[in-house]
Amino acid sequence: MRAGRVSERSIQRPWGWLHCPEGRTGRQNEGSQEMVAWDERRILLCSLADIGLHFAGPAEIACWFPGLERVDGPDGLELRLGRRRHLHLLVLDERWIPERGGLLVEAREGDVGLSGYLTLRGLLVRAGRPERLTTGVELWIHAEAVDSRRARQILATVHEVALAGLDHLSAEMSSSRAEDLPRKT
Repeated sequence: MRAGRVSERSIQRPWGWLHCPEGRTGRQNEGSQEMVAWDERRILLCSLADIGLHFAGPAEIACWFPGLERVDGPDGLELRLGRRRHLHLLVLDERWIPERGGLLVEAREGDVGLSGYLTLRGLLVRAGRPERLTTGVELWIHAEAVDSRRARQILATVHEVALAGLDHLSAEMSSSRAEDLPRKT
């Protein structure tokens, strides 16, 4: 994997290689620069087919994240993040790979580059009362950047937006049958 880039291969096994609850990994890229990153995940009580109805591409996925707005800016697609949309990330590359359940994003704010991905993975989970085995989806979000004060600020805002979206998805998808939910557009 090239430094600072998320490859299609990395979404095959997103868990474990950069788990970092404190927000710092100590991992270094090929240029020996320290990276800062975070990972978040939720287990949704629905099937991959159910969530696929609502995750048809990047624009549909963004609708589930209340602190995220996709805007066509003067230089291309921008992601505006935060409660007041104060962070504007210019999207350099965005790839939706439905057969692997992954969205890869490379973005930039000023001289800070950010790489991230969202992945979906089907599972069997124990849920309900009495507990029974049912289908579920693990939704995983990862973001990373070369460590700097500004990169940590950007990642903190992205993390806040990701958590709000994951909480929203978890509440909506797990509280009712996903196919009964209105499609977000």
